[in-house]
Amino acid sequence: MSKSDPIKWTKLLAESAAIVASILLAFAIDAWWDERKERRYEQETVLGLKAEYEEHYKDISWQIDFHGELLRGITTLLQACSMGRYEDAGASIDDAVWASLVPVTTDLGSSVRDSLINSGRIEIISNIELRKKLADWDRYVDELTDTQLDSADLVRDQLMPYYAKHGIGLAHGNTDKDGTPWPIVTKPSNPNSEAFALLFKDRAYCTTLEFRYANMNHTLDEYRYVLEAIEEIQSLLEEP
Repeated sequence: MSKSDPIKWTKLLAESAAIVASILLAFAIDAWWDERKERRYEQETVLGLKAEYEEHYKDISWQIDFHGELLRGITTLLQACSMGRYEDAGASIDDAVWASLVPVTTDLGSSVRDSLINSGRIEIISNIELRKKLADWDRYVDELTDTQLDSADLVRDQLMPYYAKHGIGLAHGNTDKDGTPWPIVTKPSNPNSEAFALLFKDRAYCTTLEFRYANMNHTLDEYRYVLEAIEEIQSLLEEP
C-alpha cells in the first residue's frame, strides 16, 4: 500500500465487526442448540421416569396387599398358639403355614433413574427437589431389601426347623408353574392331628412366630415408606 492510498478504517472496522458478530452468532447458535438438546433429553428422561415409577407404584401396591394376606395367615397361627388348636374356618391350615414361610423379596428395576445417576447427568433435571428425591431413592429401596433379607433369614434359620421337627410339610402350592406336581407331594394337613397339637404347644415355635409377625409388620411399614416416596416423585414429575 503506497502512502497515497488512504487506509479505509471504516471498511476495516465494519469487516472486523462482521467477523466478531459472526463468531458470536455461531456461539449463540451452538449454545441454543445445546440447550435445546438438553431440554429434549430432560423431557425424554421425565417421560421415562414417569413410566418407571408408575410400574413401581403398581408393584409396591401389590406387595402391600400381598403382605396383608400373609399377615392374616400368620395371625391365624398365632391364635392357634393361644388356644392350642387351629379353628379358622376361613382358611386352611396349609394356607396359614405357607403364609408364615413366604420370604417375599422385591426387585424394583430402575433403569431410567440408574442410567441418569450413573451418567452423572442428574443436573439435567431442572427441578431441584426432584433431583434430591431421585438421588435418595436407593436409601428407601436398600432399607426395604435389608428388612426382607432379615425376614428370609428368620424363615430359613428359625421357623422352618420347627415345622421339620414336628413333621409338617408344605402342602400349599406343591406344583410347578405349569401345574406339574412335585415328585413328593405332601397331602393336605389335618389341623386336628397330633403334629399340629404338639406344634401349637411348642412355646419356642410360637415365640418365633411372634418374631415373624413383628418382622412382617416392619416390612409392611417399609413398603409404605417406599410407596410414599414413589408418590412424592410422581407428584414432582407432574410439575411443569
